[in-house]
Amino acid sequence: MIPSITRFDDSSVDRRDATLHLLDPATGAVLDDPEYGPVCVQSGTTRQFECRIQDARPGVWHFTWMLGNQTIATKSEAWTGAGLVKVSSWHIVTNPGNETRERNLTCLATSSDQSLCTRVLITSCAVYVLI
Repeated sequence: MIPSITRFDDSSVDRRDATLHLLDPATGAVLDDPEYGPVCVQSGTTRQFECRIQDARPGVWHFTWMLGNQTIATKSEAWTGAGLVKVSSWHIVTNPGNETRERNLTCLATSSDQSLCTRVLITSCAVYVLI
């Protein structure tokens, strides 16, 4: 009797498209979802953002954070291993004022063979004073 050999073709896994999203780490909200709308940041506070790649191929990923047209941070993350991975970069918008209102916060993620980009509109929060 000849033994049967079963092979698993994982080539479709390697071709799966990676996705990039901007998240609120405190709530897990997907901020770049079109249904979410502009992101409110209160003046005089800080707010953390997570740029997360799902189904990324292992390797070195470079993250560029931009506010409007200005680069505000660059970071690199190296991931090794087999299969697809999740890669994240975090950035804190500190003490936003007039210079950050109505500007896009953009996360650009690049590897040796892929480039992904996402953005959210940053607005100031309305402050209501009760009398």
